[in-house]
Amino acid sequence: MSDGDSIQAAITSASSGATICVEPGTYAEDVTVDEELTLDGPNSGIPGDGNRGDEATIEGRVILGADGAKLDGFDVTPPAAESNQTSEAVRASNTPNDIVIANNVVRDFERDDSGGGFYGVDGINIFGGDASEAIENATVRQNKVQNLRNEDQAGAAGISIQGNVNGADVEDNVVTEIAEEVTAYGFGVVIRGTGNHDEVPEDVTVTGNELTDVLSDPSSQFDGVGFEVEADGSGYQATENVIENNNLGIEVKVAADETVIDFNDIVDNTRRGALNVDNTTLDATNNWWGHASGPGGPDGRRNPAGKEVGKGDDIEGDIDFRPWLRRSIDSPSR
Repeated sequence: MSDGDSIQAAITSASSGATICVEPGTYAEDVTVDEELTLDGPNSGIPGDGNRGDEATIEGRVILGADGAKLDGFDVTPPAAESNQTSEAVRASNTPNDIVIANNVVRDFERDDSGGGFYGVDGINIFGGDASEAIENATVRQNKVQNLRNEDQAGAAGISIQGNVNGADVEDNVVTEIAEEVTAYGFGVVIRGTGNHDEVPEDVTVTGNELTDVLSDPSSQFDGVGFEVEADGSGYQATENVIENNNLGIEVKVAADETVIDFNDIVDNTRRGALNVDNTTLDATNNWWGHASGPGGPDGRRNPAGKEVGKGDDIEGDIDFRPWLRRSIDSPSR
């Protein structure tokens, strides 16, 4: 299908299992995938930060609501959110399994709601809103999420894994310029619950991502966080990520003993490289903190006399950081 056609009309006409190939152009519509379909844009298979050709730009929200639905190779830039119902650029809900969101650019999304209401904006949200049935085996891969902001009292998140989700892989994405120093708080990638029910994500891996420039409004009491855990689930792991130039590189509010942070570059984060506010120990071994001497700060490396000797990013809380890496994960040797 080509510029001037309707993606939604093509979905309505398609049979389950079909692939819809979309040519470059601008498609000013919301799109809901409610069958097992693959939407292939002109940049299918090309990472969001790769050498891309002309885009198929969807100027609307995209919702994946069927098992096996796939969105690959699009540029998604919805109009500004005016309500909680329009606050996610790409959303999977409520119980689709085996969905794939890959090789997309999700960009330039903000809130424009003078009427108030407390809600944030999300670039990609895997939202398990059904308490009785989980979203299973979601993949968010090789997307670029950029320029999300919310000038109201709430926040902005690049990629959110939320609610009743059992198994999610967030891999090789670039998430940058979230909150943009005008938003109360922001997240690059966040694992969190929902007010709809008490179920939380389980078995989430965050691997090979670049999480950079998540910066809150300097006047806010809150922070921009590269990777945030605020769901009391299990099986959370962040590995081989570059987490750089955020207010907080990593913040773990709960489930520290169910979270593993290893083999990441955690560097040049302005407040802390890692903050654990839970009362259990966070495994943050084998990370590069920006200096061969290890992490500094209130709970970083100290000599036997108690003097701070770590010169890398600061850490705070009950964090097991030993051993640490002496070189970046991108170095030829560690």
